Amino acid sequence: MYIHAATKVFAFWAVEIAKRWDNDDLPKVKQQVDYVVGRLQEFATDPNIEVQERVSTPVTVVVHFTHDGQRRRTL
Repeated sequence: MYIHAATKVFAFWAVEIAKRWDNDDLPKVKQQVDYVVGRLQEFATDPNIEVQERVSTPVTVVVHFTHDGQRRRTL
């Protein structure tokens, strides 16, 4: 349950940042993404398989989003 809630809070924050995007926000965004992914990945090795499943999707989406954003900046 907390994994789902944390993902929603992160998504809300990301949308708000995107609405008023300034390139000066980039370091803060990278720091927060790294923090969220790091904390979520701690649950990837949980003995409960259901917890592992719940955390795999948000981590994959955030990492994909981050890599896609980096790729777009270099184009």
